[in-house]
Amino acid sequence: MTLNKLEIALLEFLIPQGSRPDILAKQLGCIEVVDRDYSGAGFFTTVKHSDKSPIVSHPYVSPFGSVLIDSPELEHGGGALVFMSLGKIDFLEAYAYGDQWPKKELKSFQLKSASNP
Repeated sequence: MTLNKLEIALLEFLIPQGSRPDILAKQLGCIEVVDRDYSGAGFFTTVKHSDKSPIVSHPYVSPFGSVLIDSPELEHGGGALVFMSLGKIDFLEAYAYGDQWPKKELKSFQLKSASNP
């Protein structure tokens, strides 16, 4: 599976906030989705990396992310975090604030910095 529009937008927005964003940006081109699990309040997207994917050496921060997801499909908006394992992006978690996440891709959304909304 490939990353959907929201997952790509979230990762592109969040990668500059992580440790070694230059390496994380290169990882983005080396991943594919192995699982997308809707939890009711959000979703988890687990990825795997090709052999060409670079590794971020220790120390690195995990999880990381500061984003507000604004969408008419989320009454109170949402947020997201990126989790890493062994120097690589492992999974993306997105969640709704106070309501259910639709069991489908959001049709429209805007991303904003959570630290400066």
